[in-house]
Amino acid sequence: MSMKIVSVSLPVEINDRIEKIAAEQKRSKSQIVSEAVEKYEFDIRWAPVREYGDRIAKKLGITSENDVEQIFGRKAQGSR
Repeated sequence: MSMKIVSVSLPVEINDRIEKIAAEQKRSKSQIVSEAVEKYEFDIRWAPVREYGDRIAKKLGITSENDVEQIFGRKAQGSR
């Protein structure tokens, strides 16, 4: 993967958090920021799907993972 050096301005607190995470993970700040951007982009791309799922869950009265397991677990077991 090719790299490009960029310069960004961040609030001191954000920079401190990036440095702390990088040190804890024994990784570079560039890796931490790159992964944060990738995750942000992923979250934005999938937000409409999550919102749709939330609306459907609300209509069906699903409020927990246990509810999902009960609904789909029974169907999956019954279809075998």
